[in-house]
Amino acid sequence: RFPDIRRGQQFYREIHWFAAQGITTGWPDGTYRALSTTNRDAMAAFIYRYIN
Repeated sequence: RFPDIRRGQQFYREIHWFAAQGITTGWPDGTYRALSTTNRDAMAAFIYRYIN
């Protein structure tokens, strides 16, 4: 799903589970950017999607 997250990479399974649950959508260009910082607004969206 995310071309920048490869099998065997740390947290590969967790990131893909996160996406499969609809909790994360990645960036508009299709990447996940695992090493980018997460802002509070994005974290609020993650928590909201997880609960709902």
